[in-house]
Amino acid sequence: MLDAYDYTENDTAYEVVQKFADWAVDGTANLSDAQMQSMLDVEYGGMNEIFARMYEITGDEKYLDTARRFTHDSILNPLIQGKDSLTGLHANTQIPKIIGAAEIYEQNPEKYADYKKACENFWNYVVNNRSYAIGGNSIAEHFEAEGAETLGVKTCESCNTYNMMRLSEHLFAWKHDSAYMDWYEKALYNHILGQQEPETGAKMYFVSLLQGHHRVYEQKDKSWWCCTGTGMENPGRYTRCAYYEDGDDLYVNLYMPGTYEWEEKGLTFTVETTYPYSDKVQIKVAGTGSANINLRAPSWLESDMTVKAGNKTYTSKGGEYLAISNEWKDGDIIDITIPMSVTVYNSRIDGQAAYQYGPVVLAADLGSVSNVSRVNEYISNETKIDSVTTDVPYIVGNSSNLDKYIDTVDTDKLMFKIKAENSSTGKDIELKPFYEIHHSFYTVYFNVGNGVNEYDKRLNSATIDRVEPDGQQDELGHGLASKNSNNGSFTSGTKTYYWRDAYGSDNAYFQYSLEVDKSNKNYLFVRYWGSDGSFTKNNVNYTRDFYIYIDDNKLAEQTLNNEKMNNAYDVFYEIPEEYTKGKDSVTVKFAPKISTNCAGGVIEARITNDDLKCVKITADYNDNGTLKDSSIEKISIEDIKQTENSSSHKEFYWESMDNMKPIITEE
Repeated sequence: MLDAYDYTENDTAYEVVQKFADWAVDGTANLSDAQMQSMLDVEYGGMNEIFARMYEITGDEKYLDTARRFTHDSILNPLIQGKDSLTGLHANTQIPKIIGAAEIYEQNPEKYADYKKACENFWNYVVNNRSYAIGGNSIAEHFEAEGAETLGVKTCESCNTYNMMRLSEHLFAWKHDSAYMDWYEKALYNHILGQQEPETGAKMYFVSLLQGHHRVYEQKDKSWWCCTGTGMENPGRYTRCAYYEDGDDLYVNLYMPGTYEWEEKGLTFTVETTYPYSDKVQIKVAGTGSANINLRAPSWLESDMTVKAGNKTYTSKGGEYLAISNEWKDGDIIDITIPMSVTVYNSRIDGQAAYQYGPVVLAADLGSVSNVSRVNEYISNETKIDSVTTDVPYIVGNSSNLDKYIDTVDTDKLMFKIKAENSSTGKDIELKPFYEIHHSFYTVYFNVGNGVNEYDKRLNSATIDRVEPDGQQDELGHGLASKNSNNGSFTSGTKTYYWRDAYGSDNAYFQYSLEVDKSNKNYLFVRYWGSDGSFTKNNVNYTRDFYIYIDDNKLAEQTLNNEKMNNAYDVFYEIPEEYTKGKDSVTVKFAPKISTNCAGGVIEARITNDDLKCVKITADYNDNGTLKDSSIEKISIEDIKQTENSSSHKEFYWESMDNMKPIITEE
């Protein structure tokens, strides 16, 4: 409503939003500050931003006071103190809170100076410590631990990037730091531009960065996600930050073809370029006037950016704005050269990297997803994202020489290749802009020196449905029902885990609805935490003994008692075919055996098919190197053990006897 008023001066829209605002002011007036802060633990959008904008329009202090009351102190205070306490938090619940704090600061900079510091710190923590190569952030909608960069099908929720771009606008207005626009450009080209299917306009909730996965789009007219709404706004915002006026200064932030009119100065600038497919940008001036033109010199420059204006040449090494002061007149031309090269993006996870050319992240197209079994390109429910992947090549070499493994194919098309001698397949790996790849398997990140973890790959390919106890959309979308159940998160190393358990009464439980294959064998996969064991709560001793049910059928009994300290471990339960025959889904229920037991914690549950078998070959040798004995057995992939082969004993793992492809295990 406020946008309708701002952009169209629609008085009816303002009258409606003012009535809503007054209703909220009156409705919260009798709540104590403590009660308000307790209420703010949930996702409530940008309420503080709305009230700060209402104050800007009206000057009525009640709106700014209410904006302050809708500001979440437990989020803001650590940021003010320079502490990153974001791990495990739902990402897009927090970003609008920070945008609101930015708006409050702008309405009263003296009183709310600390909010400026909080906003700046938040941006730095998210962009520099918690974002991916394409500029997006979060996995399964949550912030990971510092140092993590986990790849998955639910990386980079699109709303997060939309809102981080909005926050960047505020920060740039306060301080014209080119770093804000460097990130903005990265996010725009590599996340936002690729979030929309180019033919149909279908939007994406998440942009998957799981190696060998594919894009998943909304099912038009049947999906209405938060990322559908922001996705509809994105195309209209492509040019939003291309220019910024500040007194006698004009900042050119994004190099896009088009025309910009600087009305106050009586100047018009026409930009001609095919950037980033070319490193040349030309700006033609119309009109007459004195002004400072500040041209963004990106931090990723291959060599000095050069600018020719009149008979002068200017240069910049990057990471700043190159300022040109002049008395501009009709016909003046500014010629800009922005040298680009392929650079390496090093993941925070050792042994993983990506490539980019200038601002453009590159990826390998690994083949069409058309007619591939169980691939769901278009979905109406975000919980229906499949995890089907294809084989992914890895880089043969070492991390210190990654820039040497790349050859140029065609810079006009931004086509490159990883050379055959540095490819695990022995063939060139072709690279192109990630935003151009649609309806194909792909990878942005490459492993260096070894392939993807085969267990994870095979598990993902065998998965029919999965749920993570995130306390958000994943659980709700899988029909979570519970009593006396708790959930939360914890971090081990660089990985953040989400858990759920149930205890405290005779009928405590939690359950989900999970899809099954009604015609074939199914397994229930459950991931547990190896340090879970007995505990005491409110003077009651609890042990982790519980039943697992499929619908009303008891499937298994499980005890958790510190089986694998400080590590996650997986258990597969074979589901009798009569439990799933003819069904599209089943209810998976976890319940304590008795009132002093606890069910869980569970950190992930899946339904899988039977594609998790592999072949183990064992060979023993005599001292003279001749074969002494050998055996072949079919085992579940979870039973693979990392072994040190010697001259007398060797173990090999193959996908099957028909496909003698070795399985790579993680040490």
